[in-house]
Amino acid sequence: MNHFSPKLRNVMVAAFVVIFAMLGILKYRELSLVQNSIESAGWVKHTYQVTSLLDKNLLLLDDAETSQRGFLLTGREEYLEPFISASPRIGENLDDLLILVRDSPAQVARVGQLKDLANQKLRELNQTITLKKSGKSEEALNLVISNKGKSIMDNIRGAQREMATVEQNLLAEREQSLVNAQHLRAVRLLSAA
Repeated sequence: MNHFSPKLRNVMVAAFVVIFAMLGILKYRELSLVQNSIESAGWVKHTYQVTSLLDKNLLLLDDAETSQRGFLLTGREEYLEPFISASPRIGENLDDLLILVRDSPAQVARVGQLKDLANQKLRELNQTITLKKSGKSEEALNLVISNKGKSIMDNIRGAQREMATVEQNLLAEREQSLVNAQHLRAVRLLSAA
């Protein structure tokens, strides 16, 4: 037994179709916002990983330089242990950094610059160590006094600051994008309720 006229039944079917279509659209938009939130959170994590590797790189270089200075002052080989262990780790660290920034040609170029500078620094440290080991302490000291190593480290710090600034700017953009996506999701959930 049917209590509704065919016209009313058609209107009700159309209303249900519209309601289900709207629910589908809302669900799709909500899923899209969730996906944007997940993507934004991933970019935030990425930025922190890049800045962490930059910090680690500087620490490794500082350890290598401190090790070299300890050896130059004392002549004791055990002071070289941090230099010896830091050298390959610097290269690995910069390779990891290159993988992280591969989507940004400008950052890739900066990593290339950092690799070149790190290699220059390691060669300079190794040169002073070799001089000291071969009994040429005064030549080693003159190389340190020449500020060649300091100049290289200043360039490394500058390049790393530049990379970190780019990453911090990206982080601010990505965090704002995450906040915006979460805000839109909250507004849509409230308006759907």
